[in-house]
Parts: sequence; C-alpha cells; structure tokens
Amino acid sequence: MESALTTTQIGKIGETVVAAQLMLTSGGRLPPFLALADDDGIDLILHDKVSGRSLPIQVKGRVKRPEGGRTTFQFDVRRKTFNANDGAFLLCVLLDMTVGSIERAWLLPMADIPAVGTCKDECYSIVASPKEASADRYTPYRCATMAEVAKRLIAFLDHVDDPILHRAGRLLAMVRELHRAGFERLRIGPGLSPSGLHWRCSLATADNVCTNGWEPRDWNLAATYSTAEGDAVFGWENTPQSPSDMAAKFIATFPDLAESARGPDPAYARWLDNVVTATRHGHLPLLFADFPLAEDGLPPPPPISGTLS
Repeated sequence: MESALTTTQIGKIGETVVAAQLMLTSGGRLPPFLALADDDGIDLILHDKVSGRSLPIQVKGRVKRPEGGRTTFQFDVRRKTFNANDGAFLLCVLLDMTVGSIERAWLLPMADIPAVGTCKDECYSIVASPKEASADRYTPYRCATMAEVAKRLIAFLDHVDDPILHRAGRLLAMVRELHRAGFERLRIGPGLSPSGLHWRCSLATADNVCTNGWEPRDWNLAATYSTAEGDAVFGWENTPQSPSDMAAKFIATFPDLAESARGPDPAYARWLDNVVTATRHGHLPLLFADFPLAEDGLPPPPPISGTLS
C-alpha cells in the first residue's frame, strides 16, 4: 500500500491525521479547518474556542519505512510561499502508515525557520532526528506525541497577549540570532525586578560573568534591558520587529561587546535554544528574583567553555 501512495496523497493523509489528532488531544478546544487553497503554504487553520483566535499551520509529512534505517528526515518549506508570521507554525510529522498514526512531531514557529533551517535556492530545509537521545538544533521543537503539540499550541494562545513574555521572547530570539551569527559567547542573565513587576535581562560575554555562568562581573561592560522600558529596547527609538534585524542593530549599538562575544560555545547555544522555546510556551526565564525560585524552573546555564581572555 505504501509504495502506491503519491507524495500528494501522503501529504493529504498527514493533514487529515494531524487535524483529527489536534481536535482530539486538545479536548475539542482547537477544531481545525482545512484550507481550500494553500497559496501561502497554509494547510490548516486552528480556531481556539477559548480565546477566539486562529492559528495558521503548515503541515509537512514524511513516512517512516517499516525496514527503518533512516536516522534523520528532511522537511522542505518553499521560500516562495514562506511567510514569517509570528502567529503561524510549521508542524513536521513522521507518519507510520501501517496504522495511520504520528510517531513524532516537530512544532516550529514560522518566525524561527530562517534561523534554524538550512537556506537553499528554493526552500528552507529542516533535517531532524526522531530519536529521543538525539540533540540537534531541532530538539527543542520535537514533540513525542500530538498531545504535546496541542499543549504547546494552547500555551502559546494562553500567553500571546502577555506583554512581558512577548518582550522577553523577542529579546531572547535576538540573542539566538547572534549565536547563529557566531557570537555564542554572549550570555543572558534574566530575572525579576525587586517589585516583581518587571523582567530584567543582562547581556554579557563569557569572560565577564561570575562562576554561576550568568551574572556580570563588570556591569559597565554589559548591556541591560528591563520590560519597564517597554518596546524601547536598549533605548532604541525604533526597535526592529524581527530578531535578525534586532541582532544587526545590537551589533551596531554595542560593537565592542559583540566582538568580545564572538566565538563558539555550542553547549550554551543549545541551552539558550531551550530557553527560547520554553519562553514561547509561556515560561518566563528567571535566574534571580527577590524570592526563592521554583526548583523545576530554568536550569542553570552550562559552565563556560574555552579560554577566557
């Protein structure tokens, strides 16, 4: 049966199974609507019965072969129809066609695709491993079940209007862009103001943080932001909207800090990837506050690697 299925048929099966699973695992909160035309690369529209909002979803499916053998699967997103909408998601699924189920899924915000995908002439390519023990750049997006996919989408919907989470997420996405550009030795120090009303974050280089891996030793050499500043990040009058544009402006504003942060620190970059993903799911990252932090909160950053200058 598998060999007789065309790529188009596999795609439609994937969309149908995804739609049914999301409706089931969300307890009916996210009923799906199939797009009659996918000119913008959108296959499903999820309507949230609680908030009244809608989420555009592009579905990409690949088939797990009974004989196995493959360790990674490639999902391609056409650049011609790509739209980096903050409220849209790419859902990549690994289909088990013998029982018509989804074995593994990856849920990626569309805004993240240019940063984490491999840019080719006509598409962005996502090459991910479904193995639980794997640790690639798509691990933070990997979901073991469709119930986890539904949970992440609902968390996004429940926190989309939280201005503190939005501003924190935007700043952290900028830092991840800087890491992608080779400035992996830039470290964050997120926490709460004494009043608990505002989120604060310092940005310092690895050779200017204490042994805890995040607190600046010399604050004069660090950049700082507080959500009390609103959208005026680092005092910018016109803060760019995209993380990549923010990263470019950061380098122009803090050239010495950026240059000192140049260099590899892959363990820390992976840690930050997880922080960005958790923030998108409604978890405000905190490493300090005027009250005891939850034991199951943000794990401490990995130790500093390399030789400090």
